[in-house]
Amino acid sequence: MATKRGMCPYCKNHNFFLVNPEAMSCFCGTNMHQLSPIEAIGTYNKYIDNMVAKAKYSLEAVGNADQAYQEFADVIELDDSITYAYLGRILCLIFMSTLRKSYINDARLLLDTTAEERFKKSGEFPMIVSSIKEIVKVAEEYLSDVHKRLSLKTYFYDEKCLKLYLTRVNEVKNFENEALEVVTAIKKKFVNEKVDLLLNYLDEQITSKERLLNDYDHALVSGDLYVVSEIRNNGELVLQVVENKKIDTSKLQRYRMASLDSSNKKARYIKDDIFKDYTGLIRARRVIGPWFIICYIASVFCGVSAFLFRHNPFVLYTAVGVGAFMLILGFVFMILFISWGIKLKKKKEKVEKYQ
Repeated sequence: MATKRGMCPYCKNHNFFLVNPEAMSCFCGTNMHQLSPIEAIGTYNKYIDNMVAKAKYSLEAVGNADQAYQEFADVIELDDSITYAYLGRILCLIFMSTLRKSYINDARLLLDTTAEERFKKSGEFPMIVSSIKEIVKVAEEYLSDVHKRLSLKTYFYDEKCLKLYLTRVNEVKNFENEALEVVTAIKKKFVNEKVDLLLNYLDEQITSKERLLNDYDHALVSGDLYVVSEIRNNGELVLQVVENKKIDTSKLQRYRMASLDSSNKKARYIKDDIFKDYTGLIRARRVIGPWFIICYIASVFCGVSAFLFRHNPFVLYTAVGVGAFMLILGFVFMILFISWGIKLKKKKEKVEKYQ
């Protein structure tokens, strides 16, 4: 039987070693502690699972894609056979993408390399299909948010906004084409209803993007209409004005304009971030959680003090003043604690929607 990786549960440096599962015992190379193969292999598997769970938490619960990307990379560095870590890095690249800086092409190249080298274990096909579905849905959410930032009632603010959006459309289309090839290859070996549903979904999304890029008039707030005249090999889009065709945008004049240029003082600056990082919010919520309880306890203590020393004006007024302040402060902390919890719950629901 082939050897497997094991780890000593008593070592702090987390070094792994090869274990023969059929042997009666094995020894840690660091402290020479005698272990059973089952214990060593189980310790290693648990350690890897914890590393993957940590990276998944950083991405899905906290929204810190940069940290999650590094944590998935740490998993791969330790064990490059963990397919989910590669898929996790692809998902991180989508979440790391902003309005002006996209990593979607990098995600496509990583998916291409990963598919060729890693997607061979038939037992992992359901997980791979599920992960690709999640990644594609996040990419669609990214594209939808980009569109909202750059447009006003389906009219784009200017030519730069339109060009940036269509560039992102082309990037997501190319990524989904790669995903379509991967899932099509999996279908030849793994027959499943979810595979067919994902293939249909990808085909619909790719078709809609091809229509946007090849046969669609895009309107600007200025009233001009543009079409994509060329997509160069490097992915750059060339736009062309539709001659003798202009639309009435007089009703849009009362809305505030926006621009990608920060020096344009007449227009609102379009922010760059798409997906939020909730690290600061989670840390702040952990801090104020105990404090609103402490404030209420302090207000009760002040109330009791005011009652006991009601015949002493100085103590009475001081206790009442401090108690009222702590009561208000505790109420504010409680409102923040609840509202931030609602935001985190909405984020969790959105992640579940992706999956």
